[in-house]
Amino acid sequence: MRQKTADRPNRADDRGVSRRRVLRLVAAGGAATLAGLLGRPRAARPALVEEAIRWQGRALGAEAEIILHHPDRAHADAALAAVIAEVRRLEAIFSLFRPDSALAQLNRAGHLDPAPADLRDLLAFCRTVHAASDGAFDPTIQPLWELYAAHFARPGADPAGPSEAALAAVRTRVGLENLRTNGTRLAFAAPGMAASFNGVAQGYITDRAHECLARAGLAHALIDLGEY
Repeated sequence: MRQKTADRPNRADDRGVSRRRVLRLVAAGGAATLAGLLGRPRAARPALVEEAIRWQGRALGAEAEIILHHPDRAHADAALAAVIAEVRRLEAIFSLFRPDSALAQLNRAGHLDPAPADLRDLLAFCRTVHAASDGAFDPTIQPLWELYAAHFARPGADPAGPSEAALAAVRTRVGLENLRTNGTRLAFAAPGMAASFNGVAQGYITDRAHECLARAGLAHALIDLGEY
């Protein structure tokens, strides 16, 4: 089984051009192409500043970038600061590698009360996808991911993966039905369980960043927070 590993830096593909770079180029060229196809008068096109407002950093352990265009630099800077603050707030909930994050506390203690509303909201979404996929999508996959990571970190590891006995033992600690919700409390029903939201947290955080920019009236932005 595979899990997305967005808490690590992304790498370019073998052709030397990363998918992220391709998407940036498409995003940059697509708006101009679309405007031409629609035949809008030049006066009706949005005015963009010559120089983009750019932020680069890390989010959930991966390289991140936000690029904005807005004629009022001070307004754009304030909106960008609000977005970065929101990203940091959510990172403190969903990060696997920050020991003080809400998710790290849940995995370490086996329970969390009160669990942040964002964590409970995203878990509810995960339950919907889990049901729709007949259990193929499961955020409690973290113990299995850790088994594979430890296996392949060893020199001379069997390329076939962990043994069937090891897999069978870890699978007893995987299962979304054993992550219980009771009001604001989250708790694992079996010892040794752990969750990862790497399959959805980056998208969730990107949506929140988009909402911040939209509320500020910024319509021209590229948000790259660790996922394609």
